[in-house]
Amino acid sequence: MEKKKEYLIELSEKLKRTIKRSSSFTYVYETLSLHKFKLNVKYNYEETLLRVNELKNVLNKITSIVLKPHIKASTNEVIIRSEFSTNLSNKSFNDTLKDSKLWKNKNGIMTPEYVHSIEFIDSIDTYENRFISLLITLIEDEVEYILSNIFPLVESIEEHFEVNGITYGEHSLFKEFNSLNYPYEDVFKKEKGNPNKVYTLVRRLVKRVKQIKNTEFFKITHKFIDKNIIPTNILIHDELYSYCFRFYKVNYLNVTTNSSINEYYYNYCLLCFFKYLSSLNIAKTTKSNNATLSIDANNRLRFDELSFKKGMFSYLIKEDKENLGFFMEVRLIEKAIKTNTKVSEDKKATYYFLTSKTYSKENEISIQKEIENKKLEFNNVVLLTQNNIIRNFSSVLSLSIYKPNHDLLFKNLISSLSMLFKTDTEIFEAKCPVCGSVDLLYDGYTYKCSKCGSTYSLIKLNNDDILWVKSFRR
Repeated sequence: MEKKKEYLIELSEKLKRTIKRSSSFTYVYETLSLHKFKLNVKYNYEETLLRVNELKNVLNKITSIVLKPHIKASTNEVIIRSEFSTNLSNKSFNDTLKDSKLWKNKNGIMTPEYVHSIEFIDSIDTYENRFISLLITLIEDEVEYILSNIFPLVESIEEHFEVNGITYGEHSLFKEFNSLNYPYEDVFKKEKGNPNKVYTLVRRLVKRVKQIKNTEFFKITHKFIDKNIIPTNILIHDELYSYCFRFYKVNYLNVTTNSSINEYYYNYCLLCFFKYLSSLNIAKTTKSNNATLSIDANNRLRFDELSFKKGMFSYLIKEDKENLGFFMEVRLIEKAIKTNTKVSEDKKATYYFLTSKTYSKENEISIQKEIENKKLEFNNVVLLTQNNIIRNFSSVLSLSIYKPNHDLLFKNLISSLSMLFKTDTEIFEAKCPVCGSVDLLYDGYTYKCSKCGSTYSLIKLNNDDILWVKSFRR
């Protein structure tokens, strides 16, 4: 399998060994501050090219099988009209003689209107061919996985600046271009290993697999088969089938599932977040110091409630015990020291952070459904993903193992949760500060824009009128 798929597993195993030495959050926190966890890895294009060639070779074998597969020959006794029959076997002739219902009197002569016959049936729906269809599906999963990994390394302009559409105002992305050297070599970076070449080759594999899946062979033989494949004579002795069988044993037995990969990615996101906190030397509160960490039977990182203070805000972090996410309560405590200082509801905001290694068409509906459900409870929901294939940049944090920008991302994330502006509160009692809509809902503490979904509070702070934007365009 592609090596980078194993990186998240190795990282979680290292975390598990660290927790075994001490389950204290403080111990792991200090370990992160000493940079003993490698949270970035360089993409190995040469390794991917070798893997692409291996997959191409096995697809060549599969194509040959699809064009001329092993068939299963069988016979079936049928009754057909006599004029359509060919030479009858002795058994068919005797069966026809004995079956009086088939005979008819024509001008005083008894002749058979129908006869017993043997029908020969050739079928490709065999155990070995079902195995080939299973292998096709597994290869498709792998090439899609490789494509999703290379995807964030091959950026478009909108992906680079994480915007949907182009604007020309004060905050236009063209303002960023002015600060770059001409021609703009810092946008479409030419990396050693040529990600564009790898991307193109993998796309060809994806197209080829889809073509194979559209054949009658796949449509007929794509049926359930136990993944513990039995080595039949054909799988052992036929050159093409044997090649595929050996490839399967080496590559796809005991392979980590996508669901567990998502759990490993969840662990990775938490480690990056804890690493950011450690770089600022925060999160050393009483609650955090007393917290413990553990790895459950599904290799998921579990943690007790944590808290930290940054500026005028305190942050309480809890895990979602059911889903791969965690949530945070933010309090505006001003000069107070304790992170659990009681404040009024307008000085509170809640956020949910959902993780999924890939955000694609395949899981878009399920992720959006979960996000919509969480929006009923929280001011905002943020998706952490490595592969934003959907290209939806609203409330999406692209946290990739291949990019060393984690601290910047979490710095901007925390900043987005604590946006305070001095303003005239009367204006924004009737107008959304984010999109300008006048269609607002107010529960006595928090305003919500019915048009863009942003939430905010208007509060008094040191005799100043303060606008706290709690979420932008949910």
